[in-house]
Amino acid sequence: MKDWSAYWVWQQTSDPASPNTYVYFRRSWQQQQPVDRAPLRVSADTYYRLFINGRLVGWGPPMSEPRWQRYDEYDAAPFLRPGTNVIGAIVYHYGNGRYNPEGNTFYWSRGGFICQLDLPGQRIQTDSSWLTRQSQAWKKDVPKIDRMTYSEFFDARLDPHDWLEPDFVPGPDWSPAVIVQLDPLVAQWNWNPSPSAVMPWIRLEPRGIPPFQIVPLPEPTLLYSGEVLERAEPNRPDDLAIRMSLEPPLPSKYTRIEQVEPVSGQDEHRPMVLHPMSDDYDYDHFPGIHDPCLGYDAGRMLNGRVRIDLTAPAGTIVDIGYAQILVDGRVLPYLSNRTPVADQFITRQGRQILETYNWRDFRYFQLTFRRNSSPLRIHSIRVFAERYPFQPLGRFECDDEMLNWTWKACADTTELCIHDRLMDNPFRERREYAGDLLGLATGVYAAFGEQQIIGKYHDDMLHSWFTWGMFPHTVMGNRNEAFSIYSDSALILILHFWQHYELYADLSRLRQFYPKLVESIRLLELYENEQGLIGRSPFTMFVDWADLERRGYPLIVNCLHVEALRVLARMAEVLGHRDDAAAFLARYEQLKPVIQSVYWNPQRGVYCDALIDDRLCEHTSEHVNFLMMLFGLADPQQQQAIRRAIGEPDIRVGQVEPSFIWALEGLFRTGHDQWALDILRRRYQRLRRQGLTTIAELWNLLGERYTGRWRSRDTRSAVQGSGVTAAYLLSRFVLGVHPLRPGFAQVLICPAPGDLKRASGVWPSPHGPIAVDWQRQREDRFQIRIRLPEQVEGFFAAPRAVHHLKTWTVNGRPAAADAAGRLPIRGEVEIHGTV
Repeated sequence: MKDWSAYWVWQQTSDPASPNTYVYFRRSWQQQQPVDRAPLRVSADTYYRLFINGRLVGWGPPMSEPRWQRYDEYDAAPFLRPGTNVIGAIVYHYGNGRYNPEGNTFYWSRGGFICQLDLPGQRIQTDSSWLTRQSQAWKKDVPKIDRMTYSEFFDARLDPHDWLEPDFVPGPDWSPAVIVQLDPLVAQWNWNPSPSAVMPWIRLEPRGIPPFQIVPLPEPTLLYSGEVLERAEPNRPDDLAIRMSLEPPLPSKYTRIEQVEPVSGQDEHRPMVLHPMSDDYDYDHFPGIHDPCLGYDAGRMLNGRVRIDLTAPAGTIVDIGYAQILVDGRVLPYLSNRTPVADQFITRQGRQILETYNWRDFRYFQLTFRRNSSPLRIHSIRVFAERYPFQPLGRFECDDEMLNWTWKACADTTELCIHDRLMDNPFRERREYAGDLLGLATGVYAAFGEQQIIGKYHDDMLHSWFTWGMFPHTVMGNRNEAFSIYSDSALILILHFWQHYELYADLSRLRQFYPKLVESIRLLELYENEQGLIGRSPFTMFVDWADLERRGYPLIVNCLHVEALRVLARMAEVLGHRDDAAAFLARYEQLKPVIQSVYWNPQRGVYCDALIDDRLCEHTSEHVNFLMMLFGLADPQQQQAIRRAIGEPDIRVGQVEPSFIWALEGLFRTGHDQWALDILRRRYQRLRRQGLTTIAELWNLLGERYTGRWRSRDTRSAVQGSGVTAAYLLSRFVLGVHPLRPGFAQVLICPAPGDLKRASGVWPSPHGPIAVDWQRQREDRFQIRIRLPEQVEGFFAAPRAVHHLKTWTVNGRPAAADAAGRLPIRGEVEIHGTV
């Protein structure tokens, strides 16, 4: 903080934490000479859009807990000019007051803005010399379109559009910015405070993740054009999405649209012209108000914005409704009161650009034009994606087109669920959930190999730690302390951090989190019974709407607990805590036979879901049986019995939903790769049949099976990050890339082909890409090409499916296996196996 001299500022207001508030900030100065470099740092609570001389410099910051406020850095030199310069920002505060349960950060906050531009001989910084004005154009009292985002109702007539111009003269509604002061009780004992460190922003930390990209998409496809019959007065924010959903598109009869073709702005002389309905109908023939409408397909699911360039009379209403899927061929922006996904603009006179401040998740959108007193002209309709700048370092391809679709859908879904945080989904919640991390992180590992966004999530988690001994399930976006503690999520986090260490050798993170992970498991163990089984705790046992039994002493929590003990023993050993390691391992060995015997039903050949009143329940699920296999708790005879009992679809057996597909690792690890591939094909085919190109929250968007019954869901997303583990399973096990030492310093290549004939791809390791390309030629030949990074030591082990092949060559030379049956490899090799 020592090199910050700027102040946190806000507007003059009685409620600095008022929700859904947009505020303008502006300052001008004289610049005599050009500069080669002009460092600029900026942050805001909650978001800013920063401009210099009318040009967008950038936007941010990443979502932050205010006690660890993140800031952005830019070089402002390209935006400066000799003479008068104007710097301005539109700052948006979401609303994180002390008593607001809907706040999107865990700790209270308020509106604030800080900016510091260092120039030769002067410093432009936020203080009372800046002018500020609360926006009147954005309506405050509007519905949320998801748990973390308000809809936008913007009246362009109410704010000055030329406020960034050098000759703009602020009116009486502009006032000096107010410096955020220390709390009076603190100020009386603090004689030399830092100007940039006031509650709640006591730290300023660098952004930590790369800036987002704005990507122009190809011109959207026109799906339909026509008109709608108005069902209600179009000025109520709370029912806009409902109203649009109740107005089906009709053929044009009372309105007219000229040049109904794609408009990209390339031909300025041929805009689309929308003629309104005549106002000349008499009382006997009035047909109702009809408004022109247009429906579009953006071509793919995206997080982004629609940008409309149009010339319109003042007061024209432009409604935008969004959808992930079409219903009966049209856009329905209302699914429930939790997802009314629609925005509204009211135009000023003349040519203008309409675009929302915040991004939306959609593929399809409808524009409805109301109250235009004369024809309006649309010069272009464009769609822009806002994306995390991932590099597609991972790759997978095989001879099964369904599995290829699955891997790509998982990669695309992973990208959509990552912005300035790891989101469960970008459509209805946008929250960071601890229970989703084991799924979503694996998509990042397999498809992109990116560590920075995972690191930010880890930081967010640390900042949300409950000092009484638990990580919240909701890292950001839910202040309900009781509901935010999930026993299953607490245990899954332990597995995540060990997986992350195995893949990236991140010892510092392991050291950072280990004490807290130990504390959380100790807290859960307070609720053990005489046998050591955990149950009847005051915490939620969620498992994301899974069809399994949760009462009593559920197996899913207890097998996760046993595995967490084994993992903590390994963590303790790595960190040098030998006594901890011995204690955890001893407890693991003590509890392992307990859950193996208590929950096994020998008559049915399955593990059952729960122990209720000292009796084994009837219900069983894939969840518990796959986990018992994954954790090495089901012996080979039990594995075969489980395969016979639940190998074929049975409505009486709870099936893993997309968010729990990671449990299929248990099948791959125990040699049941064919079973695993069959499940992947069958389950993900359900999504593909619905016309999706992403991984949805449910296998069927029409409903799900929960606690033995079918039910519809009023909220569901066609993009859900926790279901992307299939990409990890295919890349890790079908390609066969396994770290033998943390961070892939040593790697084993051992594919699990099932019935596949070939597969190729890349695993993005910290040392560089690990490339694998294998194929089976009849039953008597197996060929594999492997390319390892220079510093990686490798071994190849023949897949179980080709153990009958006895002769192996490496780069054309006979090769002998080591005592473990592995061939040592380095660099780029080609291996052949024959009878």
